[in-house]
Amino acid sequence: MRTALETMKKNYKGAKLEDGLPIGGRNRRLTDDKIHQFTVYYGSAIRSHVNDLESMKIACWATFYHYSSTRENPNHDYCDPRKCHIYRYKSFDANKHSLAPAVMNAIRPVYEKMCSDEMLSKVVDGGTTNSNESYHSYIWSLCPKTQFHSAKYVHDAASLAAILYNDGYQLSITKLLRQCGVLSTTPACVRMLKLTDNQRVKEHKFKTKATQQKKRHRQILTEQRLNQQEKYNYASGAFD
Repeated sequence: MRTALETMKKNYKGAKLEDGLPIGGRNRRLTDDKIHQFTVYYGSAIRSHVNDLESMKIACWATFYHYSSTRENPNHDYCDPRKCHIYRYKSFDANKHSLAPAVMNAIRPVYEKMCSDEMLSKVVDGGTTNSNESYHSYIWSLCPKTQFHSAKYVHDAASLAAILYNDGYQLSITKLLRQCGVLSTTPACVRMLKLTDNQRVKEHKFKTKATQQKKRHRQILTEQRLNQQEKYNYASGAFD
């Protein structure tokens, strides 16, 4: 979410929105702090609705509608009444809290992409690992960056890495051996390849769990800092 919003903001640099003002600046414009808040609550909505795509989608959109709401045009249908400040504080000034309509219209395409079924289905299990990083690790293990390699060598390494990453060792290696004329594999070879795949799955689960714990710890620290900065304290999943 952060990268998408920052990229969108850069694309609007030097341009005026429909209200004649730039996207950034003061007075209900998109600041770095607001981008940070959008990012925090988007991540919180995902973690709070694991394995429930529809609820996750509603929770993710809740932040958008919350920040687009004003006293004259409240839009808190997606907000949790137990946590949304418009319900909790009678003195809460929605106009000071919200962003300008032109800014929210500019942000909407980002939310339409980030809250789509295609995007959220990738993290519906709560995982946020980058598949590209895992794929690249296969390439570098076959073709270390610390050494010089020819273009053909790098191409072959990338191709083999793609096969191993997508199909695993047992299926990939046995197919390659057959194509090379090795029509049968020993039981020991099959066991070794199967053990390698099992170890790969086990390591992935361990890394995913450890990564989620670290991210959750950073999330708590971030929300604590936000609580100190905001006049009305925010809670984790405040827009669920």
